[in-house]
Amino acid sequence: MIGLALAGEGRCRSCACWANVSRTPLSAQPDKLSQFSELWSQKNVAVLNAYEVELAKLKGEFVRHTHEDTDELIMVISERPTLQLRDGDVVLEPGELFVVPRGVEHCPVAVEETEP
Repeated sequence: MIGLALAGEGRCRSCACWANVSRTPLSAQPDKLSQFSELWSQKNVAVLNAYEVELAKLKGEFVRHTHEDTDELIMVISERPTLQLRDGDVVLEPGELFVVPRGVEHCPVAVEETEP
C-alpha cells in the first residue's frame, strides 16, 4: 500500500487560535479501505488544501512516468515497494516517506502485493 495519512493537533493557519484536528486511523474507515480491490487504482481518502490524498494497492510494475507540475509524496504503509529512478532504485520500508521531485521520471514496482 502506498499512500499518505495526515492527522494530529496543530495551530490554525488562518488565525491565531489553536485548532483541534482529529485523528482518524485508516483502519477506522472501512468504507475507504473496502474500495481497494483493483491494483494500481488510486482512491481518494482525503483532501489537504488543493491536494488529494490517495491510496493505492500495488503489485508488479507500473509505467515510467513524470509529473511535470507537482512533486509526488509517497508514504509506504505496508510491504517494500521500489521506486526505479534514472539515478538508481529506492527501496522503501513501511512508514517511510519519499518525495519524487516534479519532472523526475519514476516507475513504482511492488514484488509482493501490498495490503490496504
